[in-house]
Amino acid sequence: MKKFILSLGLFLICCGVFGQSNAVSERYFVYFKDKDVSSSPIADFHPKALQRRFKSGVAFPLIEDFPVRQDYIAAVGNLVDRTRHSLRWFNAVSVEATPAQIEQVRRLPFVFAVEPFEDLEVQLAEESTDAELANGSSDSVQFHLLFNHQRNAVSMDFVEQRGLSGKGLLIAVFDAGFSGVDAHPAFAHLREKSQIKLTKDFVGGGEDVYGHSGHGTAVLSCIGGLYEGKRIGAAVDADFLLARTERNLREVKSEEDNWLAAMEWADQQGADIISSSLGYGKPRHTYADMDGQKTLVSRAAAMAVRKGILVVNSAGNEGAGKFHYISAPSDADSVLTVGASYPMLYFRMPFSSFGPNFNGVLKPEISAPGYVLAANKKGGYKPIGGTSFACPMISGLAACLMQQFPEASNMEIKQRIMEAGHSYPYFDYALGYGVFNMERALEEASPVEPTFQTAVKGDTTWFLLDPVVVNRDTATNKSGKPFSYRFVKQDGKLSSYRTILVLGGMSRFGLTSQKRTEGKLEAWFQGYYWKEGN
Repeated sequence: MKKFILSLGLFLICCGVFGQSNAVSERYFVYFKDKDVSSSPIADFHPKALQRRFKSGVAFPLIEDFPVRQDYIAAVGNLVDRTRHSLRWFNAVSVEATPAQIEQVRRLPFVFAVEPFEDLEVQLAEESTDAELANGSSDSVQFHLLFNHQRNAVSMDFVEQRGLSGKGLLIAVFDAGFSGVDAHPAFAHLREKSQIKLTKDFVGGGEDVYGHSGHGTAVLSCIGGLYEGKRIGAAVDADFLLARTERNLREVKSEEDNWLAAMEWADQQGADIISSSLGYGKPRHTYADMDGQKTLVSRAAAMAVRKGILVVNSAGNEGAGKFHYISAPSDADSVLTVGASYPMLYFRMPFSSFGPNFNGVLKPEISAPGYVLAANKKGGYKPIGGTSFACPMISGLAACLMQQFPEASNMEIKQRIMEAGHSYPYFDYALGYGVFNMERALEEASPVEPTFQTAVKGDTTWFLLDPVVVNRDTATNKSGKPFSYRFVKQDGKLSSYRTILVLGGMSRFGLTSQKRTEGKLEAWFQGYYWKEGN
């Protein structure tokens, strides 16, 4: 009988009957009511951060620049399983706690609110071939062709001729890891000149980011890496901050607070550009949440822009799925959102996510090749696809524009990038203003002679194509040349749009009047933009 009672007692203890809780910790943001603003936080900021604020006309310090009160963090820490990140922009701390613990936190007099946050599915998807070019193993014709196409698409030769390299700019890169960057030949120039200024692991702690994933390795190469002495990315002389904010690609969940903490860190270190090939969308968020305001990452991205930082983010790789829209923080109106085009053709790649944001704001604003040759984590190179790689291409080019126009604001640089899209001022919600080209960004565009005429006959609007334009360079445009048209509502939003391929010998095509109710008709073909009524 005594043995039975003893065994029962041990069983009850293990089950938590005698006060031991087996509740699983969950994640929460704990927001506080006030801050201590009695002393300046200037010591927390690199001089470059203060210079950027001064250039941008942003006051310092703002209330969000002051740190979260340490006594508040300590008091909360005594009640929870773990404190994660202090978030001064939101006057909050992220924690791991059981429901019972968080109820005690709620009762603290200085706590304003408590908000649960779940793991999010992070979009880091990539599509790559099985073939990889090991360092020095071969000179694959296929890889060289792809490399030349991606360079030509953004006019990389022109960038080099103009002597632009991102020198003097600081770029922060957020990703899941940068495996091999500390040894890969693509980054030897960065190591030799100590251009990687700081690294930080917001997932596991510490400063070692050279592991976990090769996704960031490929991304970084598209900003400032080299292949056989030629640039993969434009900003080979820029300085870098590398932040690991996500877990390994094999894990489908990510933690939003890591990204928020990295944003604050990048601001304090003086980043001019933040390049983020990440997106937070389904299943936690719906399209209605993609309004630039609902998610914390989008609100933080907008705050970074207000502090003078150019935030560049990938549109996402959900274009072929049921949820085919952009994801946060690409939905923030001030973020430069980048879609993916084919390296040889001004067409959206199938995986590239669509805009606009839920409020109808244009997204993406610009596009770049989404299938590229990039560095791999093994010390070699591989073809790889995704908006993850279009985004850093634009980030590197943006650094070159900042170098060329040092007095320009972040939003002026953003506008210049948009105007350098191949179809500007024509846009749609697939490629934005089109594929970026540096020559358009730095040189005045010459007026384009009409490449087509229009005629209305009965219930049909006919586009009559210039045969000289249609048949020019057909050998290098075997797939055809894109002709884009759209219907624009009175509020400036698009009701529908489409791009078709014009093949050699094609002379005309028509649209019936059933589309007329959708808005005013506009079209673009080979540099010529036409509006109905003009």
